[in-house]
Amino acid sequence: MDVFKKLMTTLSVSGREHALTVIIEEMLKDHVDSITRDNMGNLIAFKKGTAPDAKKLMLAGHMDEIGFIVTHIQDNGYIRINSIGGINFAAAAFGTVIFENGTKGVIVPEAGVGAGDYNQSKFVIDIGAKDKKTAMTKVNVADTCAMMPHVERLMGGLYSGRPFDDKLGCAVMIRAALEAKEVANDTYYVFTVQEEVGCRGSKTAAFAIPICEQLEWLENKPQA
Repeated sequence: MDVFKKLMTTLSVSGREHALTVIIEEMLKDHVDSITRDNMGNLIAFKKGTAPDAKKLMLAGHMDEIGFIVTHIQDNGYIRINSIGGINFAAAAFGTVIFENGTKGVIVPEAGVGAGDYNQSKFVIDIGAKDKKTAMTKVNVADTCAMMPHVERLMGGLYSGRPFDDKLGCAVMIRAALEAKEVANDTYYVFTVQEEVGCRGSKTAAFAIPICEQLEWLENKPQA
């Protein structure tokens, strides 16, 4: 559970997964045969299979979460944002957000906007700044933030919180990699990026691993 809570409370908005990548790499580096990052940002931990006819097995879970990117800071200190991934603004309204530097704010609809008219263009983030100059001491255009993470224990051994998707999948893969002293197949534990904006990281990784296998075969192909 400690691993899961660590993943849950580390901000990793799509395209800004680096902080979580560092944490997962540190957890796994002494328990796998190799660990690398590709050009996309995916973290790939590899365990060599023991079977003579080992196949290639790829497990994937995405590190990123939905969030917001700052597009403009108004003269009154309010922060305009665009969504990153699928945001339900009715669910997000009046919730607490946190930026990468720890600055907190509240996401609110503009004055006079009714619940039936909730959409991205009608929302701002209020960090308590009195004006633009004050706001820019904490937040700048292109900074990212997400709804405040949390994990709560419920009755019956259940938990609630955010962002379960897909920090839970990453936690399962980490545990699998730590507990599997040996694996029969060549196993790739791939912690992917940018799933929330189009499964970009997983597509790149899924193509890369079979390509590696094909190149190895071509290099060792018997000559006629």
